[in-house]
Amino acid sequence: PPQPRIRQWDAMSAAVLYGLVILSAVAHATWNALMKQAADRMLTMAALRFTGLVIGLCALQFVDWPSPESWKWLALTAAVQFSYYVLLVRSYGAGDMSVVYPLARGLAPVLTTVAAALTIGETLNAGQTAAVALISLGIRVLALGAGAKREAVLLALATGVSVAAYSFFGGLGVRAAGTVLGFQACLEIVTGAGTVGY
Repeated sequence: PPQPRIRQWDAMSAAVLYGLVILSAVAHATWNALMKQAADRMLTMAALRFTGLVIGLCALQFVDWPSPESWKWLALTAAVQFSYYVLLVRSYGAGDMSVVYPLARGLAPVLTTVAAALTIGETLNAGQTAAVALISLGIRVLALGAGAKREAVLLALATGVSVAAYSFFGGLGVRAAGTVLGFQACLEIVTGAGTVGY
């Protein structure tokens, strides 16, 4: 019998996945730059999330619906992402992108690695752990060397905690959902609708 559509989409090659990760990183840095330069950051955030909402709605016809077991993780991930949006807007109001972005993104991999090890027993080998530590330490040193204000540093670190939290909860949600793209489409819809409504 033919496989469900989502299984075909989820069974991506490693090369495609790495390419998508790199593309995601470029897109993420780009929209963060837009956020920093925006005159009205909340309005810009709403516009970005509205785009995600539209993409999520369009994607629903091509992906499977996530299983009910994942809905609690969907709600929790969305709630944490709302706090992330607020913290990010406040962070860019308090400090430069050269401080906020590296601190927020540099802290998240370390926290996510620790949380995965402590709660679900998922650990990295020594080389992987060293890589996470060195990359995170390197970008945090770059940021702290920029002479940032205390408020900007604290807000950026709080933003990093929120990034780690929504990444962790989202990962649990994807596992429970049985579909990567279905879960992500629903997350885009929920966070998009919530942000635009706010």
